[in-house]
Amino acid sequence: MYNLSDNREVNWVSPGTYKGMEPSLIYCNTQHILYKIPENVTFEQAAMVEAVAVALHSINISGIKAGDKCVVVGAGMSGFLL
Repeated sequence: MYNLSDNREVNWVSPGTYKGMEPSLIYCNTQHILYKIPENVTFEQAAMVEAVAVALHSINISGIKAGDKCVVVGAGMSGFLL
């Protein structure tokens, strides 16, 4: 649930954190969000995990159910997965 923390800041994304491309800022300790890819999962499958998770989370919090009608605006990765 780290991603839902009220105190989370992401360089170049969170308001007020843009500091340019200073080399000292490029490295950050991301050990808490690194996961070993299981042997039976391809790199292509692993690359889809975050996008699929975003789409599923959107559906879960929307309350939409199978058979409901909706409009998906946007033809990006999340839009296609939705």
